[in-house]
Amino acid sequence: MASAWFIAPNVAREVCPEVRRASRRSGAGRLVSLVLAGTVGWMAAALAAESPYRSGPGRYPRFESKSAAPGSAVGRVTDLPLPRTILYRLSPDELLADAEAWVERGFGAFFLTGVAGDWSSDVWSADGDPSSIGSSDQTLQKVRRSVARCQALEAEVFLTLSFQRPFEWFNDLAWPVIEHRFRQFAIFAREAGCTGLALDIEYIWPQYHFVWPSYSYEGYTRADLVAAIRPRMTGVARVLFYSHNLRPFMLGRDDQGCAGVGQREAYLRVLTERAVVTDPVYVSVARALRRFEPRDYAEALGLRMVPSFAGPREEVEVGLMPRAVFESSAVAHLAPELRRLGGRTQQGESIDLQRELGTRTRWWLLGPFDPKP
Repeated sequence: MASAWFIAPNVAREVCPEVRRASRRSGAGRLVSLVLAGTVGWMAAALAAESPYRSGPGRYPRFESKSAAPGSAVGRVTDLPLPRTILYRLSPDELLADAEAWVERGFGAFFLTGVAGDWSSDVWSADGDPSSIGSSDQTLQKVRRSVARCQALEAEVFLTLSFQRPFEWFNDLAWPVIEHRFRQFAIFAREAGCTGLALDIEYIWPQYHFVWPSYSYEGYTRADLVAAIRPRMTGVARVLFYSHNLRPFMLGRDDQGCAGVGQREAYLRVLTERAVVTDPVYVSVARALRRFEPRDYAEALGLRMVPSFAGPREEVEVGLMPRAVFESSAVAHLAPELRRLGGRTQQGESIDLQRELGTRTRWWLLGPFDPKP
């Protein structure tokens, strides 16, 4: 088994003087110098070589899916509903006061906050009185007025719920209560007239990885963890869908790609006009997605999904790459195997990737070090 050492650039000035002094003292030192020089030369040649992974227009990883393709046109499509630009976030009082102004600026939907809070909270206690449930609840009355105001303006409202506290997957006493909380959120949103729920799940993202430090794996395995999570969250999804019609199509827009006042004004004009990209390729895909057609859209969009394993987690991650770049890269030959391995890891199977993929080089990182006084 070969081992390779990579020396961080910012410590080269610390390491190289020591190597030079050693080279004066012994033949072994001269050998180390030659090896280091050869390694640096090899790395420089590799970085200078042409590669589909080198940055540049249309190349990975600089490919930007939010950037408009040259020559794209925007406008209306008669058989598709108009898009809605969603504003996050507003309280019921703010929405009551400013709904007209936001709609005039091109916003057609709102994520309502300050009501549901975290999944562990009681939505019927937001008004300070946990005994008021249903029409007597003052918060529900206020949200109903906000939603009615927006509906008169042909705008939609989604009740926002966040995941701020981690879940205890093996706590059998807690889960009937947790499921009940989610059901009440959905009932509140339905009774208020909201279009649906907006779930903000990012705050507890470390819990979504098998290597989360709080997973001790004392008395259970990764597979046991998967077996516990699946029915828990399936139950949550079931009560949300049963209690409320969820809306699956929401498209976020942002102005991060705008450079200068002119581009920003053009961007805002598109929002106000609620225009969409009218290129036939995108219109065809949009129609198919609204019909819930389960098929591979890579050929139409010119993209490929690229599975990869990142970092010490050894969990699969999926990215996008332009088809031409993907097909000319080495990862194209590994993609089927990586998908298969990714599926196994998501089922909780512990996998030795080095053995599965037959790699022969083990990389170690040396540095960075604190500078010497």
